[in-house]
Amino acid sequence: MADDNSIHFSSANYIRRAIHPGEFKTTLRGLARAIKTLTPDVEGIAFRGASGSLVAMPLCVLLKKMPMMIRKQDGNHSGSIMEGGHCSNFVIVDDLVDTGSTVRVILDSIAQIYGGHYYECKGVFCYACDFQNGRPYKYINTDTENLKQGNYTSYPNDRAEGSIPVYGAHFSK
Repeated sequence: MADDNSIHFSSANYIRRAIHPGEFKTTLRGLARAIKTLTPDVEGIAFRGASGSLVAMPLCVLLKKMPMMIRKQDGNHSGSIMEGGHCSNFVIVDDLVDTGSTVRVILDSIAQIYGGHYYECKGVFCYACDFQNGRPYKYINTDTENLKQGNYTSYPNDRAEGSIPVYGAHFSK
């Protein structure tokens, strides 16, 4: 393999943290550290799409957590909504949270699968966002009124009761 400094990549800046060999190690270590520190008893890691899969599967192996891969419903080969384990508590791993729509799809898919059974999302960890000493930089709204209005996310000052914290998990080298 070529020296990391001689590799030329074409990618969005944030996704580079997941595909560049040198940066991937730092990304994986940062996510593992953040999850172990902030949600040590979590059973599973939910994710969706390429950006989530890139780091979530190696992270599941590293932390010994059950993978919960949410499939896109676009004629996938299995026809399943979710592949992997069913966990009563989990975190979501993705590149970043902008509008919250990917997280909302993951939560809605899990709710559909679990029916009325209890489950809890303990937090969302984003590898493209900087770790802020364990403080969330955003929240995913879970209250019906905000969701009806299409407000999937809120900032710390506007946090709704029962909302899910979104943590940055990128540590500088």
